[in-house]
Amino acid sequence: MGRSGWVEVFRRARHHAGATNVDDAKAAGIPTSTWYDRINREEWFDCGAGVRLVPGAPVTMQTRHHAALLALGPDALLSHDTALALHGLARSRTARLPVHAVVPYDTTTLPPFATIRHRSRRLTQVDATIVDGLRTTTPARTLLDVAGRTRLHRLEALLLTVRQRRMACADDLVAQLRRRPSLAGARNFRRALAILDAGPVDSILEARILELVRKHGLPEPVPQYRIHHEGRLLVADFAWPGPGVVLECDGRKFHGDEAFQRDRDRWNDLEAAGLRLVWATWEDVHETPGRLLKRVRDALGSRGVTLARHRRDG
Repeated sequence: MGRSGWVEVFRRARHHAGATNVDDAKAAGIPTSTWYDRINREEWFDCGAGVRLVPGAPVTMQTRHHAALLALGPDALLSHDTALALHGLARSRTARLPVHAVVPYDTTTLPPFATIRHRSRRLTQVDATIVDGLRTTTPARTLLDVAGRTRLHRLEALLLTVRQRRMACADDLVAQLRRRPSLAGARNFRRALAILDAGPVDSILEARILELVRKHGLPEPVPQYRIHHEGRLLVADFAWPGPGVVLECDGRKFHGDEAFQRDRDRWNDLEAAGLRLVWATWEDVHETPGRLLKRVRDALGSRGVTLARHRRDG
């Protein structure tokens, strides 16, 4: 095909951020020997695993993503940390960090330089989506993939974000777990899902508080309770409407000073509405849960609620 064949190769490379391989040459009708003669003569940058960069193309993270998919074949998907970043669930990855890709278990093709290849016995189209023109694991699949090396509170935060952004529904997440119940990290994943399924919460701190209250037999609070006061709508994190007790999450550690000031204004309004407030921080829940539970019991008791005898809280 001569010149027109090379025009087609360069056109395809533009769609792959400058990356190309011999398959593009074959599709353009260029003999394999002609392809190798030119790339060696002009010293096209070698990405490894048969992938080259056309002259003038910079080595970017996007280039490396395309190189991995070109090398590993049509069934490969970007996965793990790479997929987290593409979905906006982690910080943008730099070109110095490895690319992660998952392939069917029987794939023998080697990956390009600085690419980690994961093999999976359960990899289907259900696991695939397209992000920025790149074949990528779905958010649900991605979170289960990384669950084995992600701390529980971080995994909870990721799951909450995915659900709040409607990137995956609860059924999607549960389906992933059912398909790969023995995967490393499945236990962590199951635990995080259970905490988030406790009720309609807006933060991991709220989910942990609700879990703590239920575990120790306190009356069930109403999450995100709406209160009308002097023409204003106030929303409490948790409330026991009958006795007029509210439990509020102190989110300074996660939300910053400006958000904390808004919370303080809301707390003042709740108190002005005649409610008894109890505050809870991350440290209260994880370091001194017994003290927090006592404050809740004392607040409820002061409003006439009779509580059953309880065992000593840890």
